[in-house]
Amino acid sequence: MAHPVYKDCLLKHWKQIMMQKQAKEGYRSEKAAEVDFKRQDRQRAVDTANDKRLFQEAGVRKSDLLKEKIRKDNEAMAASKREKERKADQQRREKDEERRQKLIDEQRKEEKETRQRRHDRLAVNDKQVKQTKEKKLSREKERRQEKEEREKLRALDEQHQQEFRHEQQKELEAKDKNGNGPEYNYSCRDTDEPLPKLAPRPTLLMRRYRERDSLQQAMVDV
Repeated sequence: MAHPVYKDCLLKHWKQIMMQKQAKEGYRSEKAAEVDFKRQDRQRAVDTANDKRLFQEAGVRKSDLLKEKIRKDNEAMAASKREKERKADQQRREKDEERRQKLIDEQRKEEKETRQRRHDRLAVNDKQVKQTKEKKLSREKERRQEKEEREKLRALDEQHQQEFRHEQQKELEAKDKNGNGPEYNYSCRDTDEPLPKLAPRPTLLMRRYRERDSLQQAMVDV
């Protein structure tokens, strides 16, 4: 059996060893806890940094989306403005073309009316000239007819006078032969004095005058 003192020494030594072992384990536990705390702290810091980065990135994305929306809105507004300007320009061109066409139509209408008035004036002038020529020709024709009528009437009157003188001469010669007066040769007279007036035969004179009147009436009808 071991000596009690030796046992006490062994027990003390064992206790010391156990205490040292416990101290080491406690230290290790503390170190592990400290390391774990530091690791967790670093993780929290990393998580916080990540969250901040994600928040910043989200803000950036939101800003980019807002910028994209603004850009699209601006493009839509610009397109709408261009479309309005295009429509306004097209309407202005259409109105200008309409006014130009209206002016052309009015000018053509005015030119047509001017040509028509000129044509009407020329037609009236031609008609007047034609009527004047016709009137002139008609007057000349009437003058010719009147001249021919006068000449015919003059010739007829001369013929009637000659016949009348011839009848008078025959009557005078007949009376001279019957002893009613001296015999005169009227065919050999040297003077142009009119023959003595004798009573003409009514039937002969009436026939001659009727012929002259009918001739005058025929000339008037023509």
